[in-house]
Amino acid sequence: MADFTLPQRAGDPPQVNPGMPHLQLTDNAGDELYSQFADWLFTLDHVEEDRSRVSIPSSRAAWIREAPVNPLAQREFTHIHTEPGPGSQHLSLPKPDADEVLAKGWGIEHPTNPYIHDFELLMIYAPRTEEDFAAVKMIVTRAYEWTLQSG
Repeated sequence: MADFTLPQRAGDPPQVNPGMPHLQLTDNAGDELYSQFADWLFTLDHVEEDRSRVSIPSSRAAWIREAPVNPLAQREFTHIHTEPGPGSQHLSLPKPDADEVLAKGWGIEHPTNPYIHDFELLMIYAPRTEEDFAAVKMIVTRAYEWTLQSG
């Protein structure tokens, strides 16, 4: 995979529920940006929208169908939250990429992360602006490409 460098996220991090369910509580995406993001996500090749098997029932899961996936990854490679505000999501990345996300302020580790090896489970903050949307797309694209690596 190519180099992965993100811009620094502007502003303070949003408030997040520290336990389960792990949800972003403030500074969520507006309805228009959320719809734009969901429309983009669910048009990626091999991706179908389905219910999440790991998140709250209102989450919209992106499942990779009919393509081999990385043995460390899940076919539900991300899910986006619709409540309490829309746009945050959970996804997995290899540790060097997760380190970049964390260092640049685009997300935080999931509470179950200490129990995972070889990759990191992260919450990615909801995009608030078009600039945020571009960065979040870069992160999701990286998770998508990593998930599709079959070896």
